[in-house]
Amino acid sequence: MHDLSKFNLWKETFAYGRQFFGDRKDPLGFSYAWNHHQKTNKHHWEYWIPITGHNRGGYKDMQPLPIPKKYIKEMVADWVAASIVYTGKYPESKNTWYWFAKNFNKIKLHDDSRKYALELLEKYIWKY
Repeated sequence: MHDLSKFNLWKETFAYGRQFFGDRKDPLGFSYAWNHHQKTNKHHWEYWIPITGHNRGGYKDMQPLPIPKKYIKEMVADWVAASIVYTGKYPESKNTWYWFAKNFNKIKLHDDSRKYALELLEKYIWKY
């Protein structure tokens, strides 16, 4: 089920194919596909950022909502897989994981979600 939306031909598949295996002449098309992907897959942190102005419970637009733990686990697994694809190396520690050092502070997470993601990384991914 992970990333099943990539098989939505009109919204993601064709744009992803062009971006990664084709001519890349449609960067806006890929941006639409990537936005669709983030907003339809709960393992992407962007899914949990409200932008409608209809928030309740003290949450404001662009303020991250808490992510259920099952999606945080999938998100962390996705980060590790992406890191391996991008660098060809398993992220053994914070010090050797360039992607993490470059991107983690840009990722908007609820404090509880950030704490749990770091706990998972320290327990299962980073071997000290």
